[in-house]
Amino acid sequence: MTLLIIFGVIVFLLICSAFFSACETALTAVTQLQIHQMMTKDPKRGKRVKTLSLNMGRVLGTVLLGNNLVNILATSLATHVFIKLFDETGIGIATLCMTFLILIFSEVMPKLYAIHNPEQVSLMVSPLMQWCVRVFSPVTQVVRQLAENIWEFFGVSLRNNDENSLHEELRGAIDIFTHHERKDQKEMLHGILDLSFVNIEEVMIHRKDVEAINKSKSLKDIRAQVMKSPYTRLPVWDKSPDNILGILHVKTFLQRMEETPNLRLEDIYQEPLYAPETTSLADQIEVFRATHQHMAVVVDEYGDVQGVVTLEDILEEVLGQMLDEHDVRTDGIQGNPKEGYKIKGAVTLRDIKRKVGWKLSHRKATTLGGFLLYEAQAIPKPGQVYRFQSFQFRILKCHHHRVTLVHVGKV
Repeated sequence: MTLLIIFGVIVFLLICSAFFSACETALTAVTQLQIHQMMTKDPKRGKRVKTLSLNMGRVLGTVLLGNNLVNILATSLATHVFIKLFDETGIGIATLCMTFLILIFSEVMPKLYAIHNPEQVSLMVSPLMQWCVRVFSPVTQVVRQLAENIWEFFGVSLRNNDENSLHEELRGAIDIFTHHERKDQKEMLHGILDLSFVNIEEVMIHRKDVEAINKSKSLKDIRAQVMKSPYTRLPVWDKSPDNILGILHVKTFLQRMEETPNLRLEDIYQEPLYAPETTSLADQIEVFRATHQHMAVVVDEYGDVQGVVTLEDILEEVLGQMLDEHDVRTDGIQGNPKEGYKIKGAVTLRDIKRKVGWKLSHRKATTLGGFLLYEAQAIPKPGQVYRFQSFQFRILKCHHHRVTLVHVGKV
């Protein structure tokens, strides 16, 4: 009878070991996206899984502590039983039997099931695992702190940025599920993810390229400018291009000119919407939706005008370049990876990455011309060759102090 009880305890301990093994695999395999879906379907248990996933250090400490306790205890009991049955030969028999049982039933089988069903297993084990974490908390806290200190001693940081981690996870998922789809569809999904990480200064029309209306001109001259312009909205300035008074809607202007002989421009243009250059594209879309406007004047931290941004500029970051019947295609990138590319200086670094796949990064510059100015720490001249970040840049054309055309190739 005593042997049956001991064998029953051993079986129970092996089940406990299988439980800890399944917990470890499931909770490390489940992703943040899966946890989000769990919380939608089963908020109570989903919240438990999320809490455990955010405290993986304590969970792993509990799993290791629990697994070692039950495995050592089960092996000790089995050794005691087999020594009684087979004398000293029982040590070897116990070792072989327990190694087989632990390996198959307490490690491989539960982990194999958990790795294929992380959501289901996580939801199932989360209540009991949460209780175990509380019980073993004093010991696991010491173990966790000791382990983190050892890793930091070797220069390894275990801190993780959850937002960036989720962002990269989503990008990876897009790459996997759109592997055989069109390239533009993949870029569109990546563009949506990037809306919160890209500032409007990276997509705005720079002040030097902004077409605007001088308020001091006659209505006849303004009408002539409007008729030639491909834009539906134009900033209006007075005395200085930095002094923007408002945004003129072309259609409204032409309609009112027909109806009102003595039209005053200030009666029809809208108050300008201002946006700091550090505003994210996602935030600016919300502003456009709230104000029912499609254009904003971009200013720096001192309030100086840097350019304008439109809803179309932001949408092009997601959908790619959108041309209407008045637009002229100006991709600004020509060539191939083998021979290199001729790229206009006004092309943004993001467009180069999107269209060519080459990553040029700089903390301040947003265009290729600005990148070369900052990296060279001088005014580049035609014919000069630079090498930065594993790329070779040959200056082809300049206009005054601006780089207008560059040949870029891999070094």
